[in-house]
Amino acid sequence: MIVNPSHKEPVAPKENVRYPIAVACIVADLSNYDNGIIQQVREHCSKQNIMFTTRVYNSSSYAVDRDVIERLPAFHIYTKGSYIKTFYPVGRPLQHINEVIDAYIQRQDAKVRRKAFWKNAYARLVAFVKKLGHRKTRLERYQEAQAAEEEIRFARRHSSFESRGTATHEWS
Repeated sequence: MIVNPSHKEPVAPKENVRYPIAVACIVADLSNYDNGIIQQVREHCSKQNIMFTTRVYNSSSYAVDRDVIERLPAFHIYTKGSYIKTFYPVGRPLQHINEVIDAYIQRQDAKVRRKAFWKNAYARLVAFVKKLGHRKTRLERYQEAQAAEEEIRFARRHSSFESRGTATHEWS
């Protein structure tokens, strides 16, 4: 448990978030995948709760391998099963993973903000309509006009029968 210094009460730690991100390490041979950088990437993925797999380069089965990979070992990053990018152990491999995580978090935050905005906009619209109260919507006015026209047609139909005398004809 983590103790909040201002309240002196235990605070439950956040649950590990499982991101829909996967990292695939592509190597020439599974026997040489004990490279130090590959181990660092694997440990970083387990800390970030990201799925990590290792597989052999296969250009006939994987179009991404054929089209993108320039040298081995290489790492592919996938989000929700869609290919995002490829990076190599040279340079900053852990930062590539962190960038994809940050981009995913930003997209999720944007979705939450959009949803909250539209929920708030709908609530404001409902409040505005209730405030107006005495005004009718265009649909209500249209429905009333249709009902009035139907009543007029009905009245004309029945008045035409009565004027001809067919509706009140008595048989002798």
